[in-house]
Amino acid sequence: MTVPYRLPGINIMLAGRLMRLQTNFSLVVEFDGDWMGLVKVPPNYATHTEGLCGNYDRNPDNDLTNVTSDGVDVSGDINGATIFGNSYQVEDTENPR
Repeated sequence: MTVPYRLPGINIMLAGRLMRLQTNFSLVVEFDGDWMGLVKVPPNYATHTEGLCGNYDRNPDNDLTNVTSDGVDVSGDINGATIFGNSYQVEDTENPR
């Protein structure tokens, strides 16, 4: 794929060093191609999100709690961060392992 790339409701472009995906409802996803990813959700989604990125209520104390996607608290586990992150991993249906 070459950028910029457009689909109905979606634009994909380079923004400096980042690949940026932007939707027609103002969701923005940026990725550096290596490790860093950033998701920006429009304000009308405030308090309507949950999971890896928190619940968007402007309270950082309840973001990135060590509770996995299936509700398990891994805060006391030495591998808690890895377990937490892996619990939100999704299957790649185009390139299964």
